[in-house]
Amino acid sequence: MDDGIVTNPAGLPPVLVAHEEVSTMRLVRDSLLGFTLCEVDTCFSGEVAFERCLQKRYKLILLSLHLPVLSGELLYELLAKVQHYSPAPGRSLPPVIFVGESSDQHRVEELQRDVRVKGLLIKPLRIDRILAKAKLVLAERPMA
Repeated sequence: MDDGIVTNPAGLPPVLVAHEEVSTMRLVRDSLLGFTLCEVDTCFSGEVAFERCLQKRYKLILLSLHLPVLSGELLYELLAKVQHYSPAPGRSLPPVIFVGESSDQHRVEELQRDVRVKGLLIKPLRIDRILAKAKLVLAERPMA
């Protein structure tokens, strides 16, 4: 059955990482690819992230709160509205982890009333913190 969802050949769960800084995005991507079972799509803007979320079913989304033009918080609200008002069969809004500064904690506390919000990663990021949040949703990669 073709449900319009793009899948990867290995069948690994897809993750979207949207962050405006290349170094932070690479750290998150490399941490996830190295230690969890997933494929990772990346982008620098909320607009591109929105389009990708409409085209593909993600298992997890990591969003910067400080994306240019369309912030992570606003992007999340738009995705929730799209899901609410025009739900596709078998599609739901995946869990979200926000990335921000320590001053963003109060913003995420409001968002965490939604069970899909799995928390805030405060910069500077550390691999162990990224993995602790991601493993709430993703399986750990077996070590050889």
